[in-house]
Amino acid sequence: MNALLIISVSFGLLAATTAAGASSYTGAVDLTYPTAPSRTELSDDTFSAVSPIISPDVKAVALDFVKTAGLDKNLSLLLLDAAKSDALVQEAIQQQGFDKVKAIVVRAITEERAAHAAAWTDMMAETYSHHLSAGQLSSIARGRTLSPFYQHLVEVQDEIAREVRDRGAEILAKAKSGLKSRIRMALGA
Repeated sequence: MNALLIISVSFGLLAATTAAGASSYTGAVDLTYPTAPSRTELSDDTFSAVSPIISPDVKAVALDFVKTAGLDKNLSLLLLDAAKSDALVQEAIQQQGFDKVKAIVVRAITEERAAHAAAWTDMMAETYSHHLSAGQLSSIARGRTLSPFYQHLVEVQDEIAREVRDRGAEILAKAKSGLKSRIRMALGA
Protein backbone atom coordinates (compact mmCIF):
# COMPACT_ATOMS: atom_id res chain seq x y z
CA MET A 1 0.00 0.00 0.00
CA ASN A 2 1.36 3.40 -0.96
CA ALA A 3 1.52 5.94 1.83
CA LEU A 4 -0.45 9.10 1.26
CA LEU A 5 1.83 12.09 1.30
CA ILE A 6 0.44 15.56 1.91
CA ILE A 7 2.68 18.40 0.87
CA SER A 8 1.78 21.69 2.40
CA VAL A 9 3.32 24.99 1.40
CA SER A 10 2.73 27.80 3.84
CA PHE A 11 4.48 31.09 3.35
CA GLY A 12 7.87 29.71 2.48
CA LEU A 13 7.75 26.52 4.56
CA LEU A 14 7.36 23.19 2.82
CA ALA A 15 6.07 20.43 5.04
CA ALA A 16 5.31 16.84 4.18
CA THR A 17 2.94 14.64 6.13
CA THR A 18 2.62 10.91 5.54
CA ALA A 19 -0.43 8.75 6.12
CA ALA A 20 1.11 7.69 9.41
CA GLY A 21 0.93 11.31 10.49
CA ALA A 22 4.68 11.91 10.67
CA SER A 23 5.46 15.44 9.67
CA SER A 24 8.74 16.94 8.68
CA TYR A 25 10.00 20.29 7.51
CA THR A 26 11.73 19.74 4.22
CA GLY A 27 12.92 23.15 3.20
CA ALA A 28 12.14 26.63 2.03
CA VAL A 29 10.33 27.31 -1.21
CA ASP A 30 9.84 30.41 -3.31
CA LEU A 31 6.15 31.22 -3.48
CA THR A 32 6.82 34.24 -5.72
CA TYR A 33 5.28 36.57 -3.17
CA PRO A 34 6.36 40.14 -3.14
CA THR A 35 8.71 40.87 -0.29
CA ALA A 36 6.84 41.12 2.98
CA PRO A 37 6.72 44.66 4.33
CA SER A 38 8.81 45.46 7.35
CA ARG A 39 7.04 46.32 10.61
CA THR A 40 7.90 50.00 10.09
CA GLU A 41 6.15 49.99 6.69
CA LEU A 42 2.92 48.71 8.19
CA SER A 43 0.29 50.88 9.80
CA ASP A 44 -0.58 50.37 13.46
CA ASP A 45 -3.86 48.64 12.63
CA THR A 46 -2.41 46.18 10.08
CA PHE A 47 -2.38 43.33 12.56
CA SER A 48 -5.20 44.46 14.78
CA ALA A 49 -7.66 41.72 15.57
CA VAL A 50 -10.43 44.32 15.38
CA SER A 51 -9.44 45.83 12.04
CA PRO A 52 -12.10 45.55 9.33
CA ILE A 53 -12.23 42.18 7.61
CA ILE A 54 -12.59 42.08 3.83
CA SER A 55 -15.48 39.62 4.11
CA PRO A 56 -17.45 38.59 7.18
CA ASP A 57 -17.63 35.07 5.75
CA VAL A 58 -14.63 33.12 7.09
CA LYS A 59 -14.91 30.62 4.25
CA ALA A 60 -14.65 33.38 1.64
CA VAL A 61 -11.58 34.76 3.40
CA ALA A 62 -10.15 31.23 3.69
CA LEU A 63 -10.75 30.65 -0.02
CA ASP A 64 -8.90 33.85 -0.85
CA PHE A 65 -6.13 32.85 1.56
CA VAL A 66 -5.73 29.40 -0.03
CA LYS A 67 -5.55 30.89 -3.53
CA THR A 68 -3.24 33.76 -2.55
CA ALA A 69 -0.85 31.44 -0.74
CA GLY A 70 -0.91 28.95 -3.62
CA LEU A 71 -1.99 26.17 -1.30
CA ASP A 72 -4.47 24.91 -3.87
CA LYS A 73 -1.56 23.92 -6.10
CA ASN A 74 -0.41 21.11 -3.82
CA LEU A 75 -2.78 18.77 -5.65
CA SER A 76 -0.41 19.01 -8.62
CA LEU A 77 2.52 18.01 -6.41
CA LEU A 78 0.62 15.01 -5.06
CA LEU A 79 -0.28 13.91 -8.59
CA LEU A 80 3.32 14.33 -9.69
CA ASP A 81 4.43 12.13 -6.81
CA ALA A 82 1.93 9.48 -7.90
CA ALA A 83 3.06 9.66 -11.53
CA LYS A 84 6.74 9.38 -10.65
CA SER A 85 6.16 6.11 -8.81
CA ASP A 86 3.86 4.61 -11.45
CA ALA A 87 5.33 1.50 -13.11
CA LEU A 88 3.83 2.39 -16.50
CA VAL A 89 5.47 5.82 -16.41
CA GLN A 90 8.82 4.32 -15.42
CA GLU A 91 8.62 1.77 -18.25
CA ALA A 92 7.60 4.45 -20.76
CA ILE A 93 10.59 6.59 -19.77
CA GLN A 94 12.88 3.64 -20.49
CA GLN A 95 11.25 3.01 -23.89
CA GLN A 96 10.32 6.48 -25.12
CA GLY A 97 12.64 8.82 -23.26
CA PHE A 98 12.19 11.20 -20.36
CA ASP A 99 11.25 14.32 -22.34
CA LYS A 100 8.40 12.68 -24.27
CA VAL A 101 6.94 11.06 -21.15
CA LYS A 102 7.42 14.23 -19.10
CA ALA A 103 5.29 16.19 -21.60
CA ILE A 104 2.54 13.54 -21.37
CA VAL A 105 2.64 13.51 -17.56
CA VAL A 106 2.64 17.30 -17.25
CA ARG A 107 -0.34 17.59 -19.60
CA ALA A 108 -2.21 14.84 -17.71
CA ILE A 109 -1.51 16.50 -14.35
CA THR A 110 -2.63 19.88 -15.67
CA GLU A 111 -5.89 18.42 -17.00
CA GLU A 112 -6.59 16.37 -13.89
CA ARG A 113 -5.82 19.29 -11.57
CA ALA A 114 -8.24 21.44 -13.55
CA ALA A 115 -10.91 18.75 -13.25
CA HIS A 116 -10.60 18.67 -9.46
CA ALA A 117 -9.43 22.22 -8.70
CA ALA A 118 -12.75 23.54 -7.41
CA ALA A 119 -13.34 20.62 -5.03
CA TRP A 120 -9.71 20.63 -3.82
CA THR A 121 -9.62 24.39 -3.27
CA ASP A 122 -12.97 24.32 -1.48
CA MET A 123 -11.76 21.49 0.79
CA MET A 124 -8.56 23.41 1.57
CA ALA A 125 -10.51 26.58 2.38
CA GLU A 126 -12.90 24.70 4.65
CA THR A 127 -9.97 23.08 6.42
CA TYR A 128 -8.18 26.37 7.05
CA SER A 129 -11.44 27.97 8.20
CA HIS A 130 -11.76 25.24 10.86
CA HIS A 131 -8.45 26.27 12.40
CA LEU A 132 -8.15 30.02 11.81
CA SER A 133 -10.59 32.90 11.97
CA ALA A 134 -11.20 35.31 9.10
CA GLY A 135 -9.18 37.96 10.94
CA GLN A 136 -6.26 35.60 11.50
CA LEU A 137 -6.25 34.46 7.86
CA SER A 138 -6.48 38.04 6.66
CA SER A 139 -3.63 39.09 8.93
CA ILE A 140 -1.40 36.21 7.79
CA ALA A 141 -2.19 36.93 4.13
CA ARG A 142 -1.22 40.58 4.59
CA GLY A 143 1.71 40.24 6.94
CA ARG A 144 2.96 36.74 6.22
CA THR A 145 5.57 35.78 8.81
CA LEU A 146 5.23 39.21 10.46
CA SER A 147 1.61 38.58 11.42
CA PRO A 148 1.08 37.95 15.13
CA PHE A 149 -1.05 34.97 14.05
CA TYR A 150 1.68 33.32 11.98
CA GLN A 151 2.93 31.39 15.00
CA HIS A 152 -0.57 30.02 15.53
CA LEU A 153 -0.59 28.85 11.89
CA VAL A 154 2.69 27.05 12.50
CA GLU A 155 1.26 25.48 15.67
CA VAL A 156 -1.85 24.12 13.92
CA GLN A 157 -0.11 23.13 10.67
CA ASP A 158 0.11 19.44 11.61
CA GLU A 159 -3.62 19.38 12.43
CA ILE A 160 -4.37 21.11 9.14
CA ALA A 161 -2.21 18.60 7.24
CA ARG A 162 -4.01 15.67 8.89
CA GLU A 163 -7.39 17.15 8.07
CA VAL A 164 -6.36 17.82 4.46
CA ARG A 165 -5.14 14.22 4.21
CA ASP A 166 -8.40 12.86 5.59
CA ARG A 167 -10.83 15.20 3.86
CA GLY A 168 -8.90 15.26 0.59
CA ALA A 169 -8.38 11.49 0.29
CA GLU A 170 -11.45 10.92 -1.91
CA ILE A 171 -10.64 13.84 -4.20
CA LEU A 172 -7.03 12.71 -4.46
CA ALA A 173 -8.04 9.10 -5.21
CA LYS A 174 -10.31 10.27 -8.06
CA ALA A 175 -7.58 12.58 -9.38
CA LYS A 176 -4.98 9.78 -9.27
CA SER A 177 -7.33 7.41 -11.08
CA GLY A 178 -8.02 10.02 -13.75
CA LEU A 179 -4.31 10.75 -14.03
CA LYS A 180 -3.48 7.09 -14.64
CA SER A 181 -6.21 6.85 -17.27
CA ARG A 182 -5.00 9.96 -19.07
CA ILE A 183 -1.40 8.75 -19.05
CA ARG A 184 -2.37 5.25 -20.27
CA MET A 185 -4.43 6.75 -23.08
CA ALA A 186 -1.66 9.14 -24.13
CA LEU A 187 0.90 6.33 -24.11
CA GLY A 188 -1.42 4.02 -26.02
CA ALA A 189 -1.30 1.43 -23.25
